[in-house]
Amino acid sequence: MLLKMYLIWVGIASALCALAFWIDKRAAPHPQHRRIPEMVLLSLISVGGSIGGIWGIFCLRHKSNKRAKFHFHFVAILSYIVQMGILILLFMQRGGAL
Repeated sequence: MLLKMYLIWVGIASALCALAFWIDKRAAPHPQHRRIPEMVLLSLISVGGSIGGIWGIFCLRHKSNKRAKFHFHFVAILSYIVQMGILILLFMQRGGAL
């Protein structure tokens, strides 16, 4: 049950994070459009949206400047490792073998 809830949470958070990256990417070339703050994007990555954040960084190529936006890469990869670790622990607790 906990594993299923976690997977749903990560799926929803990743979808919201990917949507936020896409919206911000579309607003970037237009100065009159309101941008999504970097802290919001980083927070979405950290609370379970690492898959959507990684998709936004590498597939959309948004916030992908390695020098200026290194913190996005760092937070996305670190959050992904933590979230996959939690997934493995929940899977093993359920009785599954790797």
